[in-house]
Amino acid sequence: MSGLGVRALWVYIVPVWQQADEYPHFYYVQHLHKYRGFPISRPVFPYYEGYQPPMYYVIAAGVYSLFPSLDEQREQMGETVEVNFRSTDYQKENNSMALQLRWLSVLFWSGTFWVAVLFFRKFIWDKTEVSVLGLSFLAFLPTLVSNSSSITNDSLAVFLATLFIYLMMQEKIRLPNYLFLLGLILGWGVLTKYNNLILIPVLVGSVVLFHRSSTFRILLPLLGIAAVMVFPWFKFTGDTYGMPLAMNPGYETSQAINGQAGTTLLVSARNLFWSFWAAAGRAYEIHLPVWWYVLVFGGMTILAVLGLVKLFVRVRSSAGITSFQFNLIVLFFIAAVMLIVASLWYSLSYQIMTSWGKNLYVLILPIAILFSVGWTQISAGRIWVITPPMLLFVTNIVYLFGLARHYYHG
Repeated sequence: MSGLGVRALWVYIVPVWQQADEYPHFYYVQHLHKYRGFPISRPVFPYYEGYQPPMYYVIAAGVYSLFPSLDEQREQMGETVEVNFRSTDYQKENNSMALQLRWLSVLFWSGTFWVAVLFFRKFIWDKTEVSVLGLSFLAFLPTLVSNSSSITNDSLAVFLATLFIYLMMQEKIRLPNYLFLLGLILGWGVLTKYNNLILIPVLVGSVVLFHRSSTFRILLPLLGIAAVMVFPWFKFTGDTYGMPLAMNPGYETSQAINGQAGTTLLVSARNLFWSFWAAAGRAYEIHLPVWWYVLVFGGMTILAVLGLVKLFVRVRSSAGITSFQFNLIVLFFIAAVMLIVASLWYSLSYQIMTSWGKNLYVLILPIAILFSVGWTQISAGRIWVITPPMLLFVTNIVYLFGLARHYYHG
């Protein structure tokens, strides 16, 4: 309930369009409703999200279509909408439809959290301290709180990814109807956000680890169903933008990956780190003090990583976890590293892109498990276990009332 409460505060305290890319996402929904077709992506405001896969926007447009009159700015859509809250042209009254779509994101986060509860109950049931810490991470991670209280396709993408990870670990994955369901969810995930392509290697790794004798019997039909689902969209983007996997069409690519990659990589890694933990605002301009990122978030990260190193060095025999749990941790660790590398590569591939931590949230459940397992490998004492949740909750309160509210309302 506390996680839901802090998100409700973000929904109402932050003025509309003041979360990252909120109006471009909203414009996509407006366009679908008004023109019954997809917008064409261009590298200018507010059209630059038009290349995004359609799943979230179709659902959001369905909500929009129920009560279109709630959009008080529907006659002033597009580049004419002022999103700078300091401008005299900015409409300071909250757009009622925008608030409803923020609540839609909160609803998707609620689904993510409930699936995580089911995952911990089934697979981490004998490690109460890990479950408490992992669920607290999902509830109070500051950027996740802010992001899941805004208009974005991220919350649906994260929900579908979390649901897919939970279902793919079930023993009944070999059943035909179960494979069909998983294929649908994987297809929906990719059709929500391309970040969910990471689920394919995660699936392959899971099948190899836990169902090796049925590898092809599981992978071929499941991936085939997902491929059939995404093919029409990839054909549309191929016809429209000249490439099936169209990302940021019109933006200039960068040679940093082959040239001066050192400095750029360092900056991207730094941005990935701090924005994963606590970032808010239309351009992520609302920051905590640097020392908080270094000491608190940096300290928690280092300790969790040291705990994982300790686990891998001791190996399962003396770590107090089952063989299944150890293999699960290895799978999640490799998947997280792959996603981090992909996010940094993406950042280095464009001249004006940077690496935002929310790109990692499609694997927020595995990351929460890695963090909580690593943290509890250092100690399982009660004070030690409740320290991260307390720090994250306090950070949310300070961040919202000490920084965000002051930034927008003086």
